[in-house]
Amino acid sequence: MEVQQTGGDSFYIYLNRAELPLPASSDLTAEDALALVRRTVGKDFAESGPRYCLELYEGRDALLLFARPRAGKPAYFIFRGVEDLISAARSCRPGIVSFLFVYENTYYLTLFQKGSEKPPARLYEFGEELALSELFPLFLSEHGAVLSGPYAIDEIRDAF
Repeated sequence: MEVQQTGGDSFYIYLNRAELPLPASSDLTAEDALALVRRTVGKDFAESGPRYCLELYEGRDALLLFARPRAGKPAYFIFRGVEDLISAARSCRPGIVSFLFVYENTYYLTLFQKGSEKPPARLYEFGEELALSELFPLFLSEHGAVLSGPYAIDEIRDAF
């Protein structure tokens, strides 16, 4: 097992399959990932300090988990078409922590703003804000598909 700081409060954990005290790779859940981080860096992980966004990458013989601090409360936007999504992304400032999901032919953009900062106004012009639980991205990742993140807006703007 290897735990390495990647800057600020971010870090990664690398484990080979022999070190994994978890279910088979296809059965790993967000709760399993959080339990793994707590066992690795301390049981107080989620209770103290910043809230983290976990990214899990599985290989045949290893697991790589990135933990990055979340910035503020998430905001959710829905886009009915990719053209509206691209137009909105082109007008946003760079560096916004964001994830793009697709579920039933609809695009969902999750943003994590710093502190009490509001989402960019152009997102309201091209999309619709949704009032959802902080657990909604878990639903989307299980039932939809994650298309991009943790800087989805930047990736969309750069691609189009």
